[in-house]
Amino acid sequence: MVLQDKTIICKAVERPLIHGCEVGGILTVIRPTSDGSCAMSVKVVAIGDKAEIVAIMPIGKPQRIQRRVFPRIRTDGGIQVRLQFDNQVNRYKGLKIYDVSGGGIGVTIYSRNPIEAGHSARLEIELNSIKSNKIKACGEIVHCSSKGSGSSEYLLGIKFTEIDQRDQHKIVEFVAEEQRRQDEQDQHQKHLDEQKASKPQQEETAKPN
Repeated sequence: MVLQDKTIICKAVERPLIHGCEVGGILTVIRPTSDGSCAMSVKVVAIGDKAEIVAIMPIGKPQRIQRRVFPRIRTDGGIQVRLQFDNQVNRYKGLKIYDVSGGGIGVTIYSRNPIEAGHSARLEIELNSIKSNKIKACGEIVHCSSKGSGSSEYLLGIKFTEIDQRDQHKIVEFVAEEQRRQDEQDQHQKHLDEQKASKPQQEETAKPN
C-alpha cells in the first residue's frame, strides 16, 4: 500500500479501538509539546488486520492547547521514584506512588509536618517496563493533604516543571501500557466472576428430577 507523505502510521493503545475509529472516520489527536499540547483533526485512511496499526492523515491545522492534557493512572507497581526537596534534608520517611501522568506524579509520604505547596523538588524516576536510563526531572508541589486528623501520612501532588520531552513521552507510553494491562486484568476478572455466577445455575439445571 502506498501512502501519501502526510500520512502518519500509529500503534493503537486501546483494544478494541475507540468508537468512530474506522476508515473514513474523523478523530482528534492530542499531542504533548514542549510548551503545552496541541490538538489536530485527522482522517483515518487505513486500519491493519488486527486493528493495532492505524494510518491517519491530518485534515486541519494544529491548535495549541494552553493546558497540558495527559492521561493519569493509579498504579502500585512498575515505577520507582526518588524525591529530594530543594534545600530540605530528611523531610520525610517512606514514599509510595499514588498515580502518575506525563504532567506530574502523585505520592504519599510519611512526615512530621506537611510540605507546603510551592516547594520545589528534584525527582529521579525509573520505569520497569521501559528500558532506558533513569528519568530526571524537576517539579513543584501543587497540593499537600493529610490522610486524616493527626496522621503523619500526606498525599502530595507534584507537577513537572522541567523534564526532557523524550522522557515525558516515555512516561506517557508507560501510562498507556499500564492502562492496557489493568484493562486486561479487569476483563479477565469479569470473565471469572461471570463463570462463577453461572456455575450454580448450571448445577441446578443438571440435578435429576
